[in-house]
Amino acid sequence: MDWTSVGDQMSPVIVWRMADDQIPDVVLVVVKGARVVLSGGYGGADIGTGRPVLPDQTRFRLASLSKPFTALPAARLSDRGQLDLDADIRQYLDDEIPVIACPGSVTTRQLLTHTAVFDNTDIGDAAYHNANVITLVEYVSERMIRQTSAPGHRFKYANPGYALAGR
Repeated sequence: MDWTSVGDQMSPVIVWRMADDQIPDVVLVVVKGARVVLSGGYGGADIGTGRPVLPDQTRFRLASLSKPFTALPAARLSDRGQLDLDADIRQYLDDEIPVIACPGSVTTRQLLTHTAVFDNTDIGDAAYHNANVITLVEYVSERMIRQTSAPGHRFKYANPGYALAGR
């Protein structure tokens, strides 16, 4: 396959989507086997200075792309019988979880399906912008937002639930 022609065909689509959705920067990397067969950077890594996006140098925050790296191991542990997705998460943790403010149990399934009902906050801002990176244990015990209502009754997209699932 001629990956250069694939890149030539994809570039206008990427540029169009960036403009249409007001996306400032994108990296495209296609890997086949263990080899990078196509890579390209679009937009500016730093709009103020005009520094371009370079696929092998520009760093992006993973944000919600990290959620599958929490959900997949949970599913595998469940398949192996090592994690009950519907059990109270407190049975798996050694420490108190002060953020569980509402009566009833909070389950891993609720955390992974955004039905544990936590306020959504950007949990990465403090660690991303400061030199003093905090651990997940510190975040969950010291900085995580408490529940806003009883779990399991409604969907509310929230990053803190995944932080707790990761813990």
